Amino acid sequence: MMLATDVDVNELREELVATLSDVVGFVKTDRFQALVNELRRIPTSSLRRQFVRDVIINKKKLAKRGILVPEGLIIQRSAFGDRRPTLFCVTKFLKNRKWKATITFDDDLDGNSSP
Repeated sequence: MMLATDVDVNELREELVATLSDVVGFVKTDRFQALVNELRRIPTSSLRRQFVRDVIINKKKLAKRGILVPEGLIIQRSAFGDRRPTLFCVTKFLKNRKWKATITFDDDLDGNSSP
């Protein structure tokens, strides 16, 4: 078992920055941003959650929209202990498969998702 103290901090920082950069690069693409904007225009939380289930986490439906999820990236529904209203997240694991970089998209109370 590898403890955090057994890790070279500089190597970990470089890998984490590169991994997060991969996630950010994907979610910032024009097509993915168009999908997020479409999600934001959906009027109710229940319909937004359905859109996530039907479209956003469905690789075939994403591909029909010209969105190809890069190898190693995962789009999934998720829940957190702090009870934030997360709709979905985009994740990529670091090489050790124990740590990951994640961007979450939450459902705001005002009817829009974020970020």
